[in-house]
Amino acid sequence: MKQTLFHTALTNFQQGNLLDAQRFTEESLRQTPNHADSLKLLAVLMFHLGKYTKTLDFLNKLGQQIPLDEETLNLKASALLELQRYPLAEEIFLSIYKNNSQHSSVLFNLGLVYLRQSKLQQAADMFAEVLNNNPQHEQALCHLGQVFLSQNQTHQAMECFHRALNINPYNSIACNNLAYCHLLKQNFSEIDQLLTNYQQPSRQNFNIQLEIANLYLNKGYLEQAIKTYKHLLINYQNEIILYRNLGLAFELSHETELAIDYYQQAISLAPESIAAKCSLGNLYSNMGLFDEAEKYLSQALQQAPDQAAVYINFGRLYNHQRQYLKSREYYLKALSLEPNNAAIHYNLGNNYRKTGDYQHACTYLTQCLQLDPNFANAEHNLGLNELAMGKFDTAWRHYFKRMRFLNGETLSPITPGMNLQGKKIYLRRSQGIGDELFFLRFLPLLKEQHVHISYRASNKIFPLIQDLPEIDVLLHEQDAIPEADFYFSIDDLPLILDIDKREKIPAPLALEFNQQLTQQIQQQTLSHYPPPYIGLTWKAGTPLEQQDTRSLTRSLVKEIDLSELIPILAKTKASIVVLQRNCEEQDLKLLQQSLPNPVLDLSSYNENLPHMLALMTLLDDYVGVSNTNMHLCAAVAKTARVLVPHPAEWRWMISGNNSPWFPEFCIYRQDCNFQWQTACNNLESDLIKNYG
Repeated sequence: MKQTLFHTALTNFQQGNLLDAQRFTEESLRQTPNHADSLKLLAVLMFHLGKYTKTLDFLNKLGQQIPLDEETLNLKASALLELQRYPLAEEIFLSIYKNNSQHSSVLFNLGLVYLRQSKLQQAADMFAEVLNNNPQHEQALCHLGQVFLSQNQTHQAMECFHRALNINPYNSIACNNLAYCHLLKQNFSEIDQLLTNYQQPSRQNFNIQLEIANLYLNKGYLEQAIKTYKHLLINYQNEIILYRNLGLAFELSHETELAIDYYQQAISLAPESIAAKCSLGNLYSNMGLFDEAEKYLSQALQQAPDQAAVYINFGRLYNHQRQYLKSREYYLKALSLEPNNAAIHYNLGNNYRKTGDYQHACTYLTQCLQLDPNFANAEHNLGLNELAMGKFDTAWRHYFKRMRFLNGETLSPITPGMNLQGKKIYLRRSQGIGDELFFLRFLPLLKEQHVHISYRASNKIFPLIQDLPEIDVLLHEQDAIPEADFYFSIDDLPLILDIDKREKIPAPLALEFNQQLTQQIQQQTLSHYPPPYIGLTWKAGTPLEQQDTRSLTRSLVKEIDLSELIPILAKTKASIVVLQRNCEEQDLKLLQQSLPNPVLDLSSYNENLPHMLALMTLLDDYVGVSNTNMHLCAAVAKTARVLVPHPAEWRWMISGNNSPWFPEFCIYRQDCNFQWQTACNNLESDLIKNYG
């Protein structure tokens, strides 16, 4: 009977009936608990079913009876690999490799171990050895191509993907990656040609075309994505995913009416579609139509009370409404349903940060990375949290762990405290004007290593830094990349220089201002208004309407309502100098009509930074949210009063009245309930003390 049950299980396994195979094997083991072949088959079954811990359990029971052979050891290491227990998996694979260097499965799996740990050269060596033994190994070709892509060797990557497609034209991984290579070069005609190979209606062809359309969507090429989805609709009118993804593409294009139309078409075709209702609910959330959003999400919840995705979307809905505790309840419910979902941990990390609990935020972001080590946004946000908490020993390593390819320029690998003595260094900016000024403070420290520095500046900052002694060659944005030993981004410098403690933070960059220009501004402009002079800005950052509404996070919007500042400024005996970038006419009129103070509009100086720098030397004080002008204040050794929204941008830290990055500045913080009252009370007291 035992043999009959086992062979029935084996037959079912060979026919792909995994659950039946599991049932017969378990029955065989109940009759003979230590039957070695049944234990081995159950281990294989568990692996195929994705139950890797159970795979190890059965292999351990098998190992108590007989020594594990090469195949079972390979299976054990493969399960460890899937459980991300890389050192132990590597140890077992290497032990097999030493006894049998031609074992192609082990070579391939070793490549995966190295690839998932970002040990790219070791991974490439393993995949190349697999291909030496078997040039037709599709998976090895695909993974080797992906290694080349990670190393920005696009030509070699394309060769691998072409070879894989010559072996199997329906290898979707190779096809999608080849399309991505063309996308990097913006060769849209080549992608169109690739798509023509899959025009005949079939499930395989549909899947390949869909993946390329999704690639366009994920990389932000919305026009191409919409075109590809619409072309697919000609032959596949009943595919719900096309309507949903068209809705998303139009939503990202800010064509909300078309987005709503396609989402509703998806729901009409498939009233049971939870995903379509969640997408439509999310769109209404992003539009601020919270009642409509709740209607569709409630329908989804009623249909699928055990689907984590529904709770995630409810969490986002309440996140939009700043109901963070309620939002957290839904995220935690989603986590109870899918404890290994990295995105839920990520959302919870951001949720805790917004309520001021940075410690729990770091905990969830760390758990997110344990589940998905390649979750770039999670690692970046973990770095931001740690920087805000002053954990400089680990923060920079998380903040800077990203792809070394920026705006078409390949950047060199970096390690903390690397020795660059006597080398030629090329630096480029990577973020906004304020960030560029901020990170330039590290140039004197870098210069101590006697390096030759070429710096590509933004055109706006170029005239401010053309006389900096630390820069040997100053390049405009349009200048060619020079020859160098290392290519870095300016914000790589804190990690390169290993700024791992507060005491190592350098002072802000000092800039020379034009004294003749200063006298001109004083005589021709400020002299018509009584001193003292207080500069003023009240908003900065990326406006919400310009941000990706589908993103898991939003860029920080730094803003305080003018109505909160006007009563404070009215109690000072000072001229108010408006320095708000893109100042709206109604805001300027409000200030002029509401304040007894003289109001001078010099907002146009934002387009001419040498003028703004000279003006900073003439101001007696500056009140505003963090912006480029704050960095200019610091550059001429002036102080400022910074209004810091919650959650705080990392350079202003999470608490305290000042920051190690700008020790002379006074900080006034919005509280965790997004109220400015305490900050405004303190600001009013300090201003009256000086200018009342």
